[in-house]
Amino acid sequence: MDKKILGIIAGVIIVVAIIGVSLSQIQTPPIVKQSQNEKIGLVINTPTSSVSLKEIDVIYSDAASTGIGRSNVYMFWNLVEPQKGEFDWAQSDVLMGLDQKNDLKVTLYFSIINGETLGPFPDWIGKPPIGSIQEDRLVNVLDAILSRYHIVDTVIIAGETESQFRYSEQDIPVYKDLFENVYSELKEKHPDVKIGNGFALHQVLNKNLGHIVSDLAIGDFVAYSYFPVDSLNDIV
Repeated sequence: MDKKILGIIAGVIIVVAIIGVSLSQIQTPPIVKQSQNEKIGLVINTPTSSVSLKEIDVIYSDAASTGIGRSNVYMFWNLVEPQKGEFDWAQSDVLMGLDQKNDLKVTLYFSIINGETLGPFPDWIGKPPIGSIQEDRLVNVLDAILSRYHIVDTVIIAGETESQFRYSEQDIPVYKDLFENVYSELKEKHPDVKIGNGFALHQVLNKNLGHIVSDLAIGDFVAYSYFPVDSLNDIV
C-alpha cells in the first residue's frame, strides 16, 4: 500500500482519537427539573373527550413539568354518589392517581353552588333549594372524598358564589349557617384541609357585588377566578 495513503489513514485515526478524547472531557450539564410550586395549579384537561389512559398520563406529566405544584380537580356529587351511600370512584381514582404520581397537591372544586345554579345533585337528593340541602349528607360525601384522597388539601364548596346571591341576598344567612356547620364538622376530622368559597372577580367588580364577598368571607380563604370582560361580558 502507498505510504502516503497509510500516512493519511494514520493521521485521520489520530485526529478522530483526539476528537473522541476531547468530547469525552466535555461534561453535559445535568437536566434540572423545574421546581414545583404548590401555590400554582392548573385545570388539566384533555384535548378531546376520547383519550386513552396512556395519553392522559403524558398530559399530566407534561403539565407537572412546567413547575406547577397542584391540580384543580372538579368532582360532582351526582357522579361521586349516584346512589345514597354508594360511591363510584372509577373516574376520580384515575385523576387523583395521576396527581399523586406527579407529586401534585389537589384543590377540590366540589361546588354545591355553581354560579346561578345549585348542584348538580344526585337524583336521590332531587333539586333542593339552598335551605333544604342536608348538612349531614354533604359532610358525609366530603368526608369520604377527603379520607380517600389525602392529596386534597383545599376544598371549594361554592363557586361563582356572588351570582347565586345577586338577586337573593336574603338567602346569604341560610348558606352561611350551612357552610359554617359543614366546615366545623369537617375540620374535626380533617384539620389540615383548608375550606372556602370561590367568587368570579370580574363579576364582583363589574356588577358591584363586593358586599356579597364581604358577607361570605368565611372559612379559611376566599378564592377568585377572573376573566377580562366588561360589564356586558364582552372580552376587553
